[in-house]
Amino acid sequence: MDCLSSKETPPPEAWWTGETVAVVTGANRGIGHELAARLAEQGLAVVLTARDEARGEAAAAALRARGLRSVRFRRLDVTDPASVAAFAAWLRDDVGGLDILVSSPPSLSSSRRAPAPFAALYIFFH
Repeated sequence: MDCLSSKETPPPEAWWTGETVAVVTGANRGIGHELAARLAEQGLAVVLTARDEARGEAAAAALRARGLRSVRFRRLDVTDPASVAAFAAWLRDDVGGLDILVSSPPSLSSSRRAPAPFAALYIFFH
């Protein structure tokens, strides 16, 4: 007997592999952290980023402790052009680029406006 209802369809074949690189910014907590976990669960190579190195390392370690070995951390402050440039260079030279970018921007006070330097990542890899 088939347990599937007629409304259910089989999932499509994945278009990604374990070499597909997903970068998730602001992923040390909240939605960004959960998105990083979900992408890793699906088998993608995930780069979790955060401004705070200790929190970012801890967040990545927590995901690896759950068996998500494809998660690594790299510090990134999307409001700092030097940080964006260093991250982009590392991503290009050490990782080989990115396939998916999930921008989970930080909470910005009125004195810290939208992260315009982050557009450099798009321009750099587009």
